[in-house]
Amino acid sequence: MKITANAELYAKVVEEQLNAAIQEKNIYLARVIELEAENLNLREENEKLKPKSTN
Repeated sequence: MKITANAELYAKVVEEQLNAAIQEKNIYLARVIELEAENLNLREENEKLKPKSTN
């Protein structure tokens, strides 16, 4: 019985750690998406500001 209880407790702890890691990953990915969007906007703005070629 004790082994089963320990296994269940261990599984619960691992599940909580996994959930925390997934949440942290999701926050990181959301920030990456924000930065990619900002980068795209800055590239578009940069293209608009570049002098036009006279060729």
